[in-house]
Amino acid sequence: MAVEVRDLDTGATRVLDVTGLFVLVGLTPNTEFLNGLIKLDEAGHVPVKPLMETETLGVYAAGDVRQHSARQLVSACRGWC
Repeated sequence: MAVEVRDLDTGATRVLDVTGLFVLVGLTPNTEFLNGLIKLDEAGHVPVKPLMETETLGVYAAGDVRQHSARQLVSACRGWC
């Protein structure tokens, strides 16, 4: 498998032989709909207790919206190490 990349400064392109590819689509959590309903940190992540509980009784958070989560990049890389 191969991927063609372009240097944004020079415009030069080259083809890289790869065995896998991880596409990063951003680091901003999709939590705007929660703003004002539950506490969010400065980056928009949901602070949770060890069992994924938020400060609001009965509300839990899972996945990359959680504050200090491992993020999918780390999870995806586990199989490659």
